[in-house]
Amino acid sequence: MVVVINEIFPNPKGKDSEGEFIEIYNNGKDKVNLLGWRIEDKSGKKFVLKNKEIQGDNFLSLKQEETKISLNNNGESVFLYSKEGKLIDKKEFFGVAEEGKSFARKGEKFFWTEKVTEGKANEFTEEILKDNFSTAQGEEKYLVRPVVIDAVLAGVAVSVIMAFVAALILSKFIKAEE
Repeated sequence: MVVVINEIFPNPKGKDSEGEFIEIYNNGKDKVNLLGWRIEDKSGKKFVLKNKEIQGDNFLSLKQEETKISLNNNGESVFLYSKEGKLIDKKEFFGVAEEGKSFARKGEKFFWTEKVTEGKANEFTEEILKDNFSTAQGEEKYLVRPVVIDAVLAGVAVSVIMAFVAALILSKFIKAEE
């Protein structure tokens, strides 16, 4: 894929309608004519691009004021279609989008970040792990889940396993003494 969805900003601080955007990125070298391409959300709201080009290694921000696509803060799907109607890219997230964080591309994966980088390369200060779920189409979906929770859960799991092993060993000694 040369043109991809790069950043989704569904819940800006303050009024959502004044800051939401969907950003696409041309990771190729050549300019791409986007005439007739469209962005669509999970509700089916569409925006067809007119007179838009995107230079190679460049970003294009599509603001809510222009697209009239109002992004959901409680899970959203964003689709990018070519003028022929071919699905070019699709990104989904579940859970609540925290105010002031964007859902941004890092390589082939997406993470939540407090660094909103409209029109430029994404930056990450605090990553939130992704959970991949397979769908019938094989698409990835992302669930908001803090890194800290994973560390705590891992620690609890190790503690439970160690307690079980210790109990098992003790039960062998108790039976041996009887």
